[in-house]
Amino acid sequence: MSGRLSRFLVHRVADDEGDRDELLALSGEVVRNGDRRDAIAELGALAGAALRQRCRRATDDDPVAIWRQGLWFGGLLLALGAVAGLAVDAVDGADPLVVAAFVVATGAYLGAVIWAPLVVAVLGPSAAALAVLVALEQPGSGSDLVRLAVLGTAWLLGAPARPTFRRRAALWWCGPVPLAVAASAVLGAGTVHDASTVAIVAVVGGTFLAAGWFDPRLAVGVTVVWIWRFLAVDPPRVGEAVMALAGDLDLEALLVRWVAMAAGVLCGLAVSRLAVRRAVAL
Repeated sequence: MSGRLSRFLVHRVADDEGDRDELLALSGEVVRNGDRRDAIAELGALAGAALRQRCRRATDDDPVAIWRQGLWFGGLLLALGAVAGLAVDAVDGADPLVVAAFVVATGAYLGAVIWAPLVVAVLGPSAAALAVLVALEQPGSGSDLVRLAVLGTAWLLGAPARPTFRRRAALWWCGPVPLAVAASAVLGAGTVHDASTVAIVAVVGGTFLAAGWFDPRLAVGVTVVWIWRFLAVDPPRVGEAVMALAGDLDLEALLVRWVAMAAGVLCGLAVSRLAVRRAVAL
């Protein structure tokens, strides 16, 4: 398993056949003859180099291109959560407006993933309008509207990194949607909504922030998601939490979450800025 992973990463790092063979020999020797710690360190170094090379090929280490592609990537993460949420709601409630919003939003999202500008231009505004209508009909719709605002800003300022393999990109980015629908049939819509938020904000966010040291676009994208999570907290309730620290546990939990997300935004911005500067300097 380690040998196959090593060969896969080497092919992502080295373009020249001679360099590739030499790197395969060196890394293969470390993986085969070293202990588990050496193999993990070697695979980690190859993965970091592959991410670094991927960013350089897509952006030519231009800081503006890095930030813009990172914003677009963060928009894709937010849109993935929105489409998955619409899918779960469409199956759970079967409301015609929600079903229509899901169908149109899925088409626009797929167009954004494979970068089909005509599809995005035709379906994007309709998907946004339907999503706003759906959000306005729900109680506590402020979080959804904030997500739409952050998503729109990220995509207006961002620029897509055109995928090399469009079908693979579509499968990779749209795969979680049917999984969310299937899980909602077993676990319930509310549980899937909470689990998807935790997965995107915490698990994916933490993983991609670490990988963002090598590919700064990932750090920028995760920062966009954490900014949405930070803004989605109702500010008046945060003020109430500050005034009632010794009382309501729910308000205390809200304050803790708000502080944690504020720290996450600052951390994401710091890592993004340092990673971009490092990419330009190398």
